[in-house]
Amino acid sequence: MTDKRKDDVLTPQLRAALERELLNLRPVLMRLALRLSRNGCDAEDLVQMTMLNALGALERFQPGTSMKNWTSRIMRNSFFTSYRRFRREPNVDDAVAAMSVQVAPSQEWAIRSNELRAALDQLPSANRDAVIRVAMGQSYNDVAASLGCELGTVKSRVSRARHSLTVALGNVSNHDAYSACL
Repeated sequence: MTDKRKDDVLTPQLRAALERELLNLRPVLMRLALRLSRNGCDAEDLVQMTMLNALGALERFQPGTSMKNWTSRIMRNSFFTSYRRFRREPNVDDAVAAMSVQVAPSQEWAIRSNELRAALDQLPSANRDAVIRVAMGQSYNDVAASLGCELGTVKSRVSRARHSLTVALGNVSNHDAYSACL
């Protein structure tokens, strides 16, 4: 085995031979990368990063030693370094999920509340009373008893009130709400 000193420079022929040997190791590196990352896309990235690092450090490769072992060590080191970095950094998916769970600004809630009150005021009083009582948690049977009407009447009033509110608040078209009431 030859010792390689820092002042030695790779000849163009030796460099070309080492590059060919490195390219021939790609399938071996891919299998190792798949074992480490367990993901095809990440494995491709890891192989590419390993080959770039190996090409950049080709002057430090000692001819006569195993190119396979050398590149495998580069890959393992790259993988564990990126894994440690990944564990330290916040996950982008978690940050996006946290942003999507945020509560809407209170001004928007106030506006929507005012819109709901206005839509409720436009309902016939019988329908408004029925839907408010059901929304407050009373059962249909209790609402029917307190209003002095049949259960089916309460269900019809609540159904019509819900559809009117849906239309008034702009969630469906008038035609959809009307056809659903029939």
